[in-house]
Amino acid sequence: MTTVLEELPVEEELQPEVPPAGVLGVGLHPAAVHRFEMAGTCRLVDDPGEADVVVASTRIPRRRSVAALVDEIGQQAPDLPLLVLVHPGGEPLAVEFLRAGARAVVAEGNEAQILEWLADRPTDEPLVETFERRFDQHLDRRSAGVVIGLTPFESRVRELTQAGISRIALVRIPEWQRATARLSSEALTLLERRLQVQFEDLCRAVGAELHQIGPGEHGIIGRDLSARDADDLGRKLAAVAASFSPDRTAPLGLAMGHVGPEVTSDSATLMELARRALELAAGPDGPDVVNADDLSRALASSTELDTTFQAVRLVEHHDPAGEGHGARVAGIVSRLAEHLGVEGRELVRARLAAELHDVGKVSLPEEHAYAAGEGDPTAVAAYRSHPELGAEALRAAGWDVVSAIRHHHERWDGTGFPDGLAGEDIPLEARLIAVADAIDRSSLVEVEAQAGTAFDPEIVRLAIQVLR
Repeated sequence: MTTVLEELPVEEELQPEVPPAGVLGVGLHPAAVHRFEMAGTCRLVDDPGEADVVVASTRIPRRRSVAALVDEIGQQAPDLPLLVLVHPGGEPLAVEFLRAGARAVVAEGNEAQILEWLADRPTDEPLVETFERRFDQHLDRRSAGVVIGLTPFESRVRELTQAGISRIALVRIPEWQRATARLSSEALTLLERRLQVQFEDLCRAVGAELHQIGPGEHGIIGRDLSARDADDLGRKLAAVAASFSPDRTAPLGLAMGHVGPEVTSDSATLMELARRALELAAGPDGPDVVNADDLSRALASSTELDTTFQAVRLVEHHDPAGEGHGARVAGIVSRLAEHLGVEGRELVRARLAAELHDVGKVSLPEEHAYAAGEGDPTAVAAYRSHPELGAEALRAAGWDVVSAIRHHHERWDGTGFPDGLAGEDIPLEARLIAVADAIDRSSLVEVEAQAGTAFDPEIVRLAIQVLR
């Protein structure tokens, strides 16, 4: 027999809600503040005591040096990690923040990554995808011997920038060569002329200049062209292109990337950002027209990746191994990994980790970054911190990349750092980087002499077989 009390519903024990992470913002752009508020994953706070992380924007006015700013932040919030929210074009300033002690960079448009960074959940596949796409494009262009010369257009951009320029755009018909491959020279000339005339009419109507860069590629300069007008112009250009079908199978597509003074007034940066926006627009999943300041996740990943590569270039500028060390290590790792059957996304991650394995050194003084400083405990500790610093900076690249960077100075006999891992407990990618790094810094002969102590003997044997 049940009692009345037994029939009453039992209230579930309520779990206390975990409040969103507190972000102490420094110099955040209103658009970034809006994205924080809309995402709801983090809350902006004014009191360092309520914050879990400090986020400084590269849009902050430059009233003092970055080092002085970071020092001031450290005094106000001494126990909080500092992340940098970087806008397209702000990569050099973000590197200054890293040199001054910031932990990592997060691109505008990717603010949600801050929560994942705090939760120690590196899951940012777009960063790996961006690296893979860029590397594939580099190989395609190198094998085809294609070098697009933008010098005349760039000269015009620089000339106008001195007087103040509103916006530039790069336009590409991605399938141009395939679609026109079977046309006679006369038919091709006629097609180019018709497109050029209609494109010029559209640009002239909004007060913009049109410049031919190459086959199926144009540049646009609009002194008074707003972002909205540029978007509209891009759609009209795409409609004109779609009215032609040279191979009679499909209409011509068109992609446009544009950028204006709200991002930067430096001509070189304008050109680079326009290229980056065009790359996104021309991608298989990208919109046809991209404003570089309207960041999507793909463009955010590109910004984060570019910042990291700039940091690595700065490190390599002073490295005894010479500039290009990371790329050479990545090349060796790729060759060895392929012989071990590593392929696909795993190979891309291994190469990314190899190319960026020394990025943690950007936060170290030069005298500590390139030598272990034996006999000086402070120098030893500083040098040995660079794998951890690098892993932390690349936390958003996923566990495989993070662990490869963190453990690339472990030794096969267990006497390495930072965790003293030994043998096959060391991730395979880290063992590959260790061998490739040593080969580029010394020689295959010296590496062979340390097989079984410093290095995985099987990987050393493979290196001898593949590289000799």
